[in-house]
Order: sequence, then structure tokens, then C-alpha cells
Amino acid sequence: MLLFSGSLAFQVGSQQLVLTVGEKQAYLNGSITELDPPARVLSGRTMLPVRALAQRLGLNIMGPEEGTLKIGDLIYRTRENTGLLRGNPIDPQALQMIDRVLYINARVLADALGATLLFSEEGRTLTLTTNLPRNIDVALPQARFLTSKATYAIGEKIQYLDYSFDPEGTPLVNRRWTNRQEAFFTAGPQTISLQVVNDRGRTSATYTRTIQISEEVKESPLSYALKNQPVGTTFKDDAILTYPVLPLLPLPSETRTLMFSDSPEQVDTSGILYRDDLTGKTRILAYHMNASQRPARLFIQVRNIGLSEGKATIERLGETAPTRVETTLGQGTLLDFYAGSNSSVLTLPVTSWMTLYSSPTLPPGGGVNVMMDVEFSTRTQVSIFMLMDGDTPDNLMVLRPDGKHQRGTFPGAVRELQANVTTLPARLVLGDDKVDQPLIGLDATTLNTVVLKGNYGLLYRISLVGLPDHAVGALSPRGGLYKGALHVDEAPVALPESGVLTRPNYPILFSRGGVKTLEFIPASGSNLPVNLVFYPTRAQEPLSPAPPVTSKK
Repeated sequence: MLLFSGSLAFQVGSQQLVLTVGEKQAYLNGSITELDPPARVLSGRTMLPVRALAQRLGLNIMGPEEGTLKIGDLIYRTRENTGLLRGNPIDPQALQMIDRVLYINARVLADALGATLLFSEEGRTLTLTTNLPRNIDVALPQARFLTSKATYAIGEKIQYLDYSFDPEGTPLVNRRWTNRQEAFFTAGPQTISLQVVNDRGRTSATYTRTIQISEEVKESPLSYALKNQPVGTTFKDDAILTYPVLPLLPLPSETRTLMFSDSPEQVDTSGILYRDDLTGKTRILAYHMNASQRPARLFIQVRNIGLSEGKATIERLGETAPTRVETTLGQGTLLDFYAGSNSSVLTLPVTSWMTLYSSPTLPPGGGVNVMMDVEFSTRTQVSIFMLMDGDTPDNLMVLRPDGKHQRGTFPGAVRELQANVTTLPARLVLGDDKVDQPLIGLDATTLNTVVLKGNYGLLYRISLVGLPDHAVGALSPRGGLYKGALHVDEAPVALPESGVLTRPNYPILFSRGGVKTLEFIPASGSNLPVNLVFYPTRAQEPLSPAPPVTSKK
């Protein structure tokens, strides 16, 4: 059974605070605590920080009216910066606001609280002893918590027990912690505070406890994160680029062609964005923004140019539209795509145009990202175009590429790969155009050769051989802002669930425990490359050699 204790196991009648000018460390009834900011000397007077001191002594300094503080028998009016002690004005220098911190003269405070004040011979250390009645305001909730012990090692997990309550039984709806951490990584005292709020909107006084962090080291910040942090959280690792890169060995892959449309990315007029004639298994990826002043829609239409009736089998589809947030386009489409497995079939009569996809209306500045896997049974012309409100699809012209982004048709839209994990930590490099080679294809509208930088739309299906069950995986964005998703052993994982990844040395955990297969598609609207990093969570054991791989020639 876990027993909880703390630096203040019980409330004594007197509160005795011993502090030294200029030092944060103080002692409350003999236990180490922290006064931040510390006491200071101003114009020969010893001044104490009001709010920090009230927290340590458990004082409720809420005034009788808005804009006032009540410190014992002293009323302080914050706007006028004036104080009345039992109805009499005090020296204006006794209360001073410095760097948004209110300080009070130590002797005035002792008088207001009816406390005893003793200075050491050199005058730098003082002892303040109060004998305040313990009157509980039943209208206010009461914050309370314990830790499992008073002293922890560096990197040791801290157990908290929150036993806050409301005197009238009103439910507590919010907790406001300060400096509550699962572990601390510097030695010395650590003060933790809690306020609670009930469902009437009333807030408790701040309750604090101070624990001591010893010099003993149990875990580093990195090892603690790898052992304890949940999937979807980030941690710091400055050594990622020193880890060995695992070779990705090719395996026999599904034959699928990528039709990629991202140029012009900003579309300001109606027109054809990309078109080509295709047959067989195809992945279509279109990413465009409406840069006109009119609403618009994106269409993907197909026409059977074979000699007999054909079929278009849509195997899975993901889309995000409309949104102005480009990273949202990429991640939402990936998660949709990973989840969508219900196929549908469209019959294609000879020479007739059929709509394979039409987007919602895109407002000016809105964007669309659509990705679908489709199989054409006969040779089929595929046309991706944007149509502004009020225009017709008749006689549309092919728009010129923008010179910044790519479009084209690329063979090899699926890469089946194997990574033999023989050491940890180690990493996979994806989308860098060096270690991971880019797709090369043809722009069918210009007949120019195209290099697909970043391999957007390419599905990497990676088998991890030899990865121990205790290993964890994390994604590190190495090219800038990134927001995407992974398919981890058939389960989609958003990276991250909210916000974006921007710092390469703060990878995000995507798996905990053994992983057999990963599916990765670079997210549209995000920057590449990325590294997939694998770490051990316990002492390294020799890893088994991987079986030989038959490479695809």
C-alpha cells in the first residue's frame, strides 16, 4: 500500500517562518520551503513579498471589496497604492510595487498580523511567528494534497494524492497546479502549489508543499521520458543526428502509379490543374488553395477512352476541405485515408465523363487536399480542375505550373521496405531526397521530367525486424513545421493531435511496445524530411540478426 506524507503533515497553532534576505530557501515550522521572490532590502527597510508570504502562511488576503487586499488588520487599496492599518494610514514606503510584485515592510506586516518578529544579529535573517485563528470560510473550497514522501531522487516519479474538498460539499470543477511535475531533474527544494475552484466559481486559497530533491540520480530527462511519457507527447533529445541510420531494404511491392497535382498550388482562375491517361492501380493526390476572389470547387473527372465499358474501383479515400490552415489539410486527409477501406465501384461507359470527386465549396483562401486509391479496369483519362463560381467546365485550359511545386505521374507509389534493427537507438530517414530517393516521373501536360521532392503521396510500408518489445518510437521533424499521421500496426496515430511540430530536437512518441509494421505517407502542407527514431527503454541486450531479405530488382 502506498502511504502518503508531506512536509506539513499537520497544522500547528503557530506558523513560524525563518527567512534570509536575498535567499529563496526558507523554513516553515522547521521544514524547508521556498519564498519566490525572496525578501529584499529597500531604503534600509526589510521588505517581504506579500503574495508569496501569504501562500506559505496559508493566509487568505482577498479584500472586502474589489481592488483591495486584507493582510491581517491592514487594508491595501491596489489602485491608490495606499494602506490603512486599523483605520490609520501607514507610511507609503511600507508597501511598494516593484516589477509587479507587492512588497510590505516586515515590521508593518508583523504589526498587522499580531505576529512576533525577531532579527538576527547581522540583520539579514528574520523569524516571523504568527498565532492566527484557524477560521475557515465555508464559502470557499479548500485545496489539499500530499506526496508519497518528502524526499525524491533526481528523475524519480512523484506520487501525488489530492484530497481537496469543499466545506459545503459543492463539487470541485477545476484544479490549478503550480510546479506540479512527474519528476524533477535538479537537486534542491521544490515548492508545489494548488488552488481549487468549485462549481459556483469560488476559488480556494493557495495550498503549498515543499519537497526535497536529493543529489541521487535515478533517471535522466531522456530516460524518464522514454519509460514514462505517453504516446503523443514530446521530449527533448539533442543527439538524434548521432544515431545510426538504418538501411531500408526493398521488398516486392504493389504496382501502383501516383498522379500528383500541386502546381499551381494557389489557383486564381478556373482551369485544368493536371490530367493524364491511366490504367490499373492508381493513387490520386491533389492539394490546392483557392486564390481567387470567388468561391470555387475542385473536381476530379474521368473518361473511359478504351474500346469497351470499364470500371473505376475506389479502394479508399481521404479528404479535408475547406480550411485555410494548410497543415490541417494534410493531417486530416491522412487520417481519413488510413481509416477508409470501404470500396465503391463506378461504371465507366465509353467516352462519357464521370465525376470521381467534387470538393465542398472553397471560400477565397480556402484549400482542399484529397487522396484516393482507385483502380481503372480500362485506359481512362483523369482530369483534375478547379471551377470558380459562375464558370462552366467547357473549354477549360491547362494552367501553367507555378515553378515552386510539382505535378506529374510517377510509377512506384508504394514502397515495401524492411528495416533490420540491429542496434538501439537508431533512426530511419524519410523524405530527404538523399538517403531516401525521390520519385521521378513525367508531367503529362508539358512532357517534362519531374522529380517529386519529399515524395508526397508515396506510401512507405515498413517492416521492422528485430525491434524489441520494450522499444519506443518517435518522429522528429527535421525540415521545419510538420503535422501528419502514421499507421502503426494497423492503428492510425496523429502526430501531433493538436498544434504542430516545429522543433527537430523534440520528437513526438508514436509507439510504446513492439511494432511490426509502419505505414507512412508524407503529409501535404508539411515540411520534410522526418526521422523515425527507435529507442530502448531498458539496458541494451544483443539484438538477434535479421533474416536475409530478397530485394526487388
